[in-house]
This record gives sequence, C-alpha cells and structure tokens, in this order.
Amino acid sequence: MFDLSLLHRPVENAKLLWIINLRWTALLLFALLCGPGLALGVLTRQSIPFYLGILGLLILFNLFSRLVIAESKFALSPFVVGFQLLFDLLMLTCFLMLTGGIQSPFLFLVLLNTSMGAILIQGRWSWPFAVIVHSLILLLQIESASMNAFELSPHHLSTFALQHLAVLSFCLIMRALGRSLETQNHRHLEAMVRVEKMDRLKSLGALTAGFSHEFASPLNTAKIRLERLSRQHDSEDAGIALAAVETCVAIVRQMNESQFDPSSAVSRDVDVSRVITDAAQAWLADKPNAQLQLSVQENLRARLPVLNFCQTFLNLLDNAHEAAPGKPVELSFSKSESLYQMSVRDSGPGFASHVLRHLGEPFLTTKEQGTGLGLYVSELFAQSLGGSLRLENLKEGGARVTLCWPTSGARA
Repeated sequence: MFDLSLLHRPVENAKLLWIINLRWTALLLFALLCGPGLALGVLTRQSIPFYLGILGLLILFNLFSRLVIAESKFALSPFVVGFQLLFDLLMLTCFLMLTGGIQSPFLFLVLLNTSMGAILIQGRWSWPFAVIVHSLILLLQIESASMNAFELSPHHLSTFALQHLAVLSFCLIMRALGRSLETQNHRHLEAMVRVEKMDRLKSLGALTAGFSHEFASPLNTAKIRLERLSRQHDSEDAGIALAAVETCVAIVRQMNESQFDPSSAVSRDVDVSRVITDAAQAWLADKPNAQLQLSVQENLRARLPVLNFCQTFLNLLDNAHEAAPGKPVELSFSKSESLYQMSVRDSGPGFASHVLRHLGEPFLTTKEQGTGLGLYVSELFAQSLGGSLRLENLKEGGARVTLCWPTSGARA
C-alpha cells in the first residue's frame, strides 16, 4: 500500500500527497480512455465536452491541492483528506452519469474510491463518507431507472440492494485494513524511535568512556591537592573549589554508569523479590534519613540482566528520595498473567510538564546538580525487555514511575 513514515511528514499531509499522486494517474487513464470510449459508444459527441470539462476541473483541483494545501507547513486535519476523496467521488459520479450511469463499465471505480476512503479516513469522518457513497449510488440507481423508464421489479430491487451491500462490505473490510495499517505504522515509528534512542545511548557511552578516561586522573589529582590544601589552610575558597571538583567527579561517575548496552547485557533466572529486598536494604543503609515502604510479592522469578535491573530501580529510588527527602517512598513489584510491573511512588511536587513530554531524552532534568540520565537509562532498560516506562503525576500529590514488561519472551 503506502508507507507514510517515508515522507517524514504529519500523517494527514502524507495521505494527501498519496491521494494527489494517485489522482494524476487516474486523470491520465481517463484522458487515454476518451478515444476508445467514443469509438465504443460509451461516450457520445454531445457528452465529450462535459467529459473534458470534468477532467479539466480535476486537473485544476489537483494542482491547487498540490501547490497550496500540500505545501502547507501546518499539520492537516482528517477533514481535508475526507473532502479530497469526497470531491473525487462527486466527479466520479458525474463521469458515471456520462458513461451509462449504474451500468457504466467504470462502476468498479466507486469501490476503489470507497476502499481508499475507508483506509485513509479514520475516526468520526469515516461514517459520513460512507453515507455519502451510498447516497450517490442511490442517485445513480434512480437516474438509471428514470432514463430507461422501467418499473422497479423485485429483480431490480434485489440488484440495487446487492450493490449497496457490496459497497458496505468493501467499506467495512477496508476500514479494518486501514486501522491495521495505521497501527502497524505507529508501531514501526515507535520501533524506529527505540532503535534511535539505543544508538544514541551507545554513542553517549563511547563519548563518556573517552571523557571519563581523559578527565578522571586530572580530577582525582585536583581533588587530592584541594583536600590537602583544605586541611593545611582553613580556607573558604578551597572548600568551595573542593565541592566543585567533587561534583565533577560525581557527574563523571554517573555518566559512566549510564553506559548501558542492552545487546550486551546477560540475563539469568533470578528471584526478583529477593534481589529487590537485598538491594533496597543496601540503599537504605546508604541513606539513613530515607523511608522506604516495600510491597513485593514473594518468590517471584524472572529472567533479567540483574546488574542493569538493580541500577534501574536504584536510580528510580534515588529520584523519588531526592524529590521529597525524608518523606516515604513506596516501591511495589507484582506479576500478572501477562506483565511484570514495578512502581516507585514519591511524595514530591511531581514531574515538570516538559519532563513528561520528553520522556527518555538525556540531560533533561530539573535538578540543580542532575544529569538527566536516570530516566533515560531506565526507559532504555524497559524497552530492552520489550516493555515500557510510564511517568504520571498523581491527583493526591506526588508522582509515580511504572516500569512494566511482558512475562514471556522478555529479552535483554
């Protein structure tokens, strides 16, 4: 069919370009059929001017759509796509009236137009389009009956009813196909984003590896000298400089810890409840003023890259504790039929709106001394398991981070 992702445009804009290109093909076909139609008696000399006039109107309409509407810098609405297909349908109805009405050899084009409408028009505009299609078919049937001056027998009525049924069937089938195509396209775009993020993380890992190698020794030397100078001379400047160097050392360490390559992580079957409990106790020992409430199902086993898993949920605990120091942090881990789910909730002010919008982007943080790598690595870890990371601000206050992944087919 069509690949909307290749156009690197909003979806409705890409649909419009596809319709415009297909319309040029249809116009060329109708122009070529003018001579054979006249020779075979499908067209008459009286109908040729109207036939050519409709072609000219379509050409002007397609030029306007291509040069004005399609070149718009703004995202188009589904109504624009629906109007384009509706205009084609009206012009097609005029063609059919000129070439035999309901008995025209070009009647199959109604099914083609209906199929395109069902695929391309999703949402509330799809059903009005279907109603208009049936109305125009009914108009052709009435026109055919009046032109041939025959009485509507049961045979004619059943034929007309079958034509409507065929169009409705095409509409339903193509509507389902359109939904499937949009879903597949959405998944394809999400997969491309995940791959791009993983590639950026690998590049970031290579950058930080070289960065830490070059800066580790000079920073450690400066730290040792400043500590010695601070002991020898009780200087405020030396203390400030030492604190700045320690901040730089911490940032380099955090950047080193962010070097997570999902393809190289080794998974093994572990008791997740025990891993979480042991790691949480170690985390509490390192943060005496922290409060942690654990809710973990016992004897839960899962196949995981243990070190990366611990790094991820410890990062989430650190973020929750820093959001509201001294206030309770809640960590829960559970398993359903299809998902493992781990949630970390804090009592802080919640996530800033730009953090929610740009989840997974590195170096995005509201902390004065944060690097913004914690959530980035956490999302990459979730994706490596075939899962996802979700952020939400709670109505009752605080925020919650939820990491979930499938119980079967998890990968590292």
